[in-house]
Amino acid sequence: MSKALKITPDQQFEIINVDGYQDLSEAVEGMLTSVPSSRDLTVYVNDEGRLYNMPQNKSIQNLTKYPYRLVGNALVMGPIDDEGNETDVTPELVKLAVDAADDSGLVTLCVETFEMYGQASNS
Repeated sequence: MSKALKITPDQQFEIINVDGYQDLSEAVEGMLTSVPSSRDLTVYVNDEGRLYNMPQNKSIQNLTKYPYRLVGNALVMGPIDDEGNETDVTPELVKLAVDAADDSGLVTLCVETFEMYGQASNS
């Protein structure tokens, strides 16, 4: 199971657990595809989002600098490891995503991030 940052088009941020294709697909509400980025991260969006007229996701567009319009929910995870598996989103990646957006959803995200990462570093 991996931790991912879900970003909706209305810039709501939520850290979720994903375990395989089914969870990834449910989070982006359909078939998924990865989005190339110059950053060391993995981003998934709905592959058919534009066909279904899903709203633009400006946060993920700003984060990835992808040249084409990205729509619908997006998942941000860590880079793919040597075995081809997704890795957990890190606090640094969460900060990059928040910096690419405005501050809506930030309070909830901060609490979730502290609960997931702050507790572990205090152990």
